[in-house]
Amino acid sequence: MSNTNIKILRAKYRKTQKEIAELLGVSLVGYHKKENGISPFTLEEAKKLSDLFNLPIESIFFGEIVHAKWIKLLFLKLFCILYQLAAFSQHFRK
Repeated sequence: MSNTNIKILRAKYRKTQKEIAELLGVSLVGYHKKENGISPFTLEEAKKLSDLFNLPIESIFFGEIVHAKWIKLLFLKLFCILYQLAAFSQHFRK
């Protein structure tokens, strides 16, 4: 099982695999295996990730909450851009 949420959160927080590995106290290779679902995270490691990302363990490992938040943010940004384009085009129609 791939840990897509962890990859997304790591990118969002601009953390490298090496930085997370150091936080968890594992080697870079060990962390790579965990992030790619080859080796499991321990409960202690999951708690550290939960604290870092300020999310419940369940959301990080089993939820779609990360994706839902990103989708809402993208739609909000898209709406703002479209609104600005509409206002811009109105200005030139006059």
